[in-house]
Amino acid sequence: MDEKFILTRLRELCKQNHYSMYLLSKKSGVPLSTLSGICTKNRYPSIPTLYKLCTALNISISDFFLEPDLVGIITQDDIHLLSKVHSLTLAKRQFLNAYLDALLQ
Repeated sequence: MDEKFILTRLRELCKQNHYSMYLLSKKSGVPLSTLSGICTKNRYPSIPTLYKLCTALNISISDFFLEPDLVGIITQDDIHLLSKVHSLTLAKRQFLNAYLDALLQ
């Protein structure tokens, strides 16, 4: 992950929502001084702080780390399915992939 990813992503989301850092601070309950530290000193927010920011921006933490074009496309069902796929052995994944290919034809 790029060092400035969090800062860049926060700025991007604020722009999309027409939020200033001050407004984000007010809506999230995260002190402006904390946001300032993230923005000017490139500090990483704690998970609880990031959760508050994401809640104020109406996104999940997982959406925060997704490519902007994918936000809203990946559903909870998709995540559930992927977690099952990741628990399979390589051989079973290959079988599942062949099965899905056959279903889609």
